[in-house]
Amino acid sequence: MSLAPQERGLYATLVRRPVGVGVLFVTLILLGLIAYARIPLQMMPDGISGSRLTVMVSHPGSSASENEEKVARVIEEQFRTLPDLKDISSRSSEGSVDISVSFNGSSDMGLAKAELRDRIERARPNLPSTVDRIFVWAHGDGDLPMMFLGFLIAERTPEMDYLLEHEIQRRIEAVDGVSRVQIFGTLEDSVRILLDEDRVRAARLDIGSLVAALMRDNFAQPMGEVTDGGRRFLLRSDMRMRSFAEIENYPIREGLRLKDVASVVRAKTVRDQLTRIDGRDAYYGMIQKESTANMVEVSHALRDLFEDFETDPKLTGKIGVSVFFDQAKFIEVSLGQLSQTALWGGGLSVLVLLMFLRRVRMTLCVALSIPASALLAITWEHFTGGSFNVLTMTGLTLGIGMLVDNSVVVMESIARQRSEGKGPLDAAVSGARDVGLAISLATLTTVVVFLPLIFMGGDPMLRVMLGAMGIPLCISLLVSLFVALIFLPVVSARILGERSQTAERIATIMGGVMLVPVRAIAGLITVPRAAFHWGLAAGHRAIRLSLRLLVPLRWPLSAALLGAGALALGRAGPARDLVQQMNGLGVPSLAASLSVNGGTSAAAGSIIAALLLIFVAPRWRRRPGLPPQRPSRLRPQGTSVLAWIQEANRSLLTWTMRHRLLASLAAMGALSSVSIPMGKMSMAAFGREEESSQVEIRLDMEDNFTLAEVSDEIALYEGQLEGMREELGFAHMVTRFRVGGGKLELQWDDRPGVEKMEATRARLRKELQPRPGQKLIFSKETGMDVASRQFVHFQLRGTNPEQLEQFGMQAVKILRNVPGLADVTTSLESAPEQVRLQIDREAATTYGVTSNAAIQSLTWALRGAALPRYQDVDRELPLIIEYDEEEVAGLDTIRDLSVFTATSVVPLSAFSEIEFQPGAGQIRRWNGKITFDIQARVDNPSRQTELVKAGYAALQALEMPRGFSLGMDDSAAARQAEEVNELTNALLLSVVLIFLLMGILFESLLLPISVLTTIPFAILGALWTIYLTGTTMDSVGFIGLIILVGVVVNNGIVLIDKIHRSRGSTANRTEAVLAGSAARVRPILMTALTTVFGLLPMALGEASNDGIDYRALATCVAGGLVISTFFTLWIVPLAYTVMDDLTHTLGGTLRSNLPGGRKRS
Repeated sequence: MSLAPQERGLYATLVRRPVGVGVLFVTLILLGLIAYARIPLQMMPDGISGSRLTVMVSHPGSSASENEEKVARVIEEQFRTLPDLKDISSRSSEGSVDISVSFNGSSDMGLAKAELRDRIERARPNLPSTVDRIFVWAHGDGDLPMMFLGFLIAERTPEMDYLLEHEIQRRIEAVDGVSRVQIFGTLEDSVRILLDEDRVRAARLDIGSLVAALMRDNFAQPMGEVTDGGRRFLLRSDMRMRSFAEIENYPIREGLRLKDVASVVRAKTVRDQLTRIDGRDAYYGMIQKESTANMVEVSHALRDLFEDFETDPKLTGKIGVSVFFDQAKFIEVSLGQLSQTALWGGGLSVLVLLMFLRRVRMTLCVALSIPASALLAITWEHFTGGSFNVLTMTGLTLGIGMLVDNSVVVMESIARQRSEGKGPLDAAVSGARDVGLAISLATLTTVVVFLPLIFMGGDPMLRVMLGAMGIPLCISLLVSLFVALIFLPVVSARILGERSQTAERIATIMGGVMLVPVRAIAGLITVPRAAFHWGLAAGHRAIRLSLRLLVPLRWPLSAALLGAGALALGRAGPARDLVQQMNGLGVPSLAASLSVNGGTSAAAGSIIAALLLIFVAPRWRRRPGLPPQRPSRLRPQGTSVLAWIQEANRSLLTWTMRHRLLASLAAMGALSSVSIPMGKMSMAAFGREEESSQVEIRLDMEDNFTLAEVSDEIALYEGQLEGMREELGFAHMVTRFRVGGGKLELQWDDRPGVEKMEATRARLRKELQPRPGQKLIFSKETGMDVASRQFVHFQLRGTNPEQLEQFGMQAVKILRNVPGLADVTTSLESAPEQVRLQIDREAATTYGVTSNAAIQSLTWALRGAALPRYQDVDRELPLIIEYDEEEVAGLDTIRDLSVFTATSVVPLSAFSEIEFQPGAGQIRRWNGKITFDIQARVDNPSRQTELVKAGYAALQALEMPRGFSLGMDDSAAARQAEEVNELTNALLLSVVLIFLLMGILFESLLLPISVLTTIPFAILGALWTIYLTGTTMDSVGFIGLIILVGVVVNNGIVLIDKIHRSRGSTANRTEAVLAGSAARVRPILMTALTTVFGLLPMALGEASNDGIDYRALATCVAGGLVISTFFTLWIVPLAYTVMDDLTHTLGGTLRSNLPGGRKRS
């Protein structure tokens, strides 16, 4: 078993050192196990939301219009100076402003966040003094709460607030891996200075001066440094008020103290909103983890802590914990489902290998590349700072069937060398060397198709998703190549050999059992084979008869065809003009477009038919027409299905080499059938499915409901829904409410699916009727920048908010009449009535009153003023001065409100008028323009783009003035067009990269084209499979087409490489083609079937209730690979001969035209 002297190089060295190679392999596996145990688990990768920062500004008591004018505009003006800025959008609502800033994909988000904070500080001096806090959030999976939970209580008391904040919250924060805990619904302590309006009026007190004095005198600040005796002291002035008595005795002027006109009280106010869970008072909480923590481990630690709460004497019977959402649970379930899919796919792939190899040890040796490659890919993710998430597992699951491809080719090559009589070591070395370069470049072609996907494109979410899925897949493929070329030859040299007697007996028994299905298959083949040959003979006779009749009449028939084509083209002219006119108006016309396309196609078909009649038909008729020979036996001989396939492929290639033109026409005819699925295929935009474990009902109420009345009204809906609990099957009902409305969420423990949720919403719409003064909305509010498959958004833009609101409400009415759209809503519908103050400037000037003084007086009367915070014993509390709410509740009080001037006091009604108008609950801006956003639910996600186009077409009826427009450039249709354009560019770039790699292998620029011919047929198979299975095509499915390009060329490379090598052993090109194809039928079928069967569980599985649906991707790759395998074994050898002839022709022409050149003999 010694190596021949000529055997030198890497493979020979490795084969001679099995111990060293084995130790290296075991070391890598141990390293992989360590990484697998330590890699962080997440639901989605960091950065899935893209390069976006959100700024939240708290401005208590302010209206949406005030926030838009005085906060959003001021901050946006500073943000426009940020580098790499893409878009700015803002939402101004009552009491807060949210500003979203998007950056280009290449931006450094750490630096961008620092720059953003700098711009906020620049804007602060120009913001109202009543602005409270400004928060900055970076969007990433680490920012998403890992757990939502409820704290159920028997009665809302101060003790409960204390237990939550000082006991429960602190113990949760102490759990290793927890970064932040937020609890909503607690009552916040504050100190209130309640002014008595009658006393203030009697004292003729200027509230503005009082507020300014309290702000000046309640402070703490450093004053500098003092040096005494060589010692340095820091001088600090602390004038903060530390007791109620100190506040009450604050001197306003001589003889008048604050307690004479106001009372100082400690009050509890609703910090955000109140919560009930299953009808019981509760607090709502969310928990975030540290970015490097393991999600599942933190979740288990938290659940253990919650169990401890149940036995804690301080908490038993007082507070209970109920978890509504746990990312870790979703991760465990999702990864479990994907793991099951991967195991099924891997098992089917191994079964296919066993059927072909028929050797258990050889099959297990090849199958070892699956877990080894996946484990080392996870190792790469861990040591490069990545995480193990759903997308990572999806990429590995997608590549399960492809991980054995390289090992299959290497093992088959080694086995073939053994069958030719070589020894085990010689066969291992020569077999690996024979296919090493081919499979290396074949693997690289699959890897390079992901480069444009990962590094191109402007959609950050799509790019991050592809990177999280594609990088582990590429690493696993590269590792599988490493396993196939380094470890497999070493192992195969020691396991390949003669079977033992026991194994031989088992193989004989299994062979007898397998004869039964083989004979059944042979019988099934006989009937279609006979029909096929009969059809060939009938077709031959029909063609000869047609040529005999058509050739004599070719000239008049050609003239008639050309005339018909000209007539069709002429009829398409008016339709073309109509299309141009309607497109100019922005209105699409499907019928006119079809008329134009139909006329153009008819004209082109007539010209082609006429040319075929004139030039091709006479030559074809003159050729001797030999009828196809009937095979001697219709029933295939032998007991090997593989041998039958090889023989059939040889017969097809033999006929193809003799009739290359006819074979080319047949292939083009098959390729032209792609127009059928393309014409009937629907495509959905990229996005996630709606949450399928809960139904959200939004309740909007008129503004005259108090918080207690809102609670009572929501309790009525809770009672009605409680009666449906058993029938609907929901586990929890969570209610959160505040003045003006609330939300009711029905939550399921399992995930029933999107269809059941839609049926539940439809039923609730019928049975849950809104009460007077209220409105129910059965959908969650989503933003314009959120990619969703269930919702679409429409946008109007303008410069005047009042006019824009009018057009927006008209647009809502129009869209509600568009079939296919439901739950058409806008934020203005929930807007409260606003009291608007109109100041008469001339009258105000007469009384010596400024508009600013009047507005400030009214602001203090309605919502008070926030003073510097009160220093309590162990914390700071908000200090607010305001009128007693009971005293300023009516409009009469507002009209009689005193406004102080330099010399007198003037009632507000003397120079102003008060009127009621509906004000926007929210005002949105997009890149400096005010926008009016409308949300609607679609009846079918596959019709999303169609319904967006229909909606905007209907909105063309709006007659808006100059400066107002429709936001069609940011619609779902526009995003889908942008996605398809980016993916098309990625597809073209992938083809170019594959071409360049093949040029390295073949040392030719023409021969790689023969391999590329398999790509159109792969796309043909993918689209037909999508169409026949009824799968909705989406952007993820388009990604599958790009992946398919890299997969299908692998077989073509291996095939052409073998044919190219066979040319060196025979002068006959046809024999080289037939021999090379026969040698590669087995490995091509094995690699194709292992990949297809590995994808079947993903393609046939149920759609993911959360996250992204990968069925279209798996269906495209599997279906395209099945069809392309047939065409690879048929069309690629044909294209090789054509390119070979073209190479010689061009080479001879160049040599003859060069100086001193000679013609090729």
